[in-house]
Amino acid sequence: MINDQLRVWIRVSEARFPSPSAASLDSQSIKTGGLLADEIGYDGAKNIKGRKRHQLVDTLGLLILVVVTAANVTEYDGARIVLQRLNHKRNQFPRLVRIWVDGGYRGADFMKWVMDSFC
Repeated sequence: MINDQLRVWIRVSEARFPSPSAASLDSQSIKTGGLLADEIGYDGAKNIKGRKRHQLVDTLGLLILVVVTAANVTEYDGARIVLQRLNHKRNQFPRLVRIWVDGGYRGADFMKWVMDSFC
């Protein structure tokens, strides 16, 4: 994909390895118009009806992966989708060993799922 090649070029131009060793995962709820019916939900924590972007970026802020869901999908469930899709692209990110997240992703069962799925 174009984004993947651009990320590699930028990383190399910044004297970094082509593949990142660390990334950050977070989500953002976005209001959408009332005409769309697919993938719309209500994020009660942010009082927003719409969609949610779950984004994984490297330490330069360059996009690795994005998943768009209904806004009512939790960070926890969105992270599962992101990490499952990342696992399918694992050969592109052989050095990726650390992903930082905030408190929305906490929970022993989530950490167990991550460890069981990726370690």
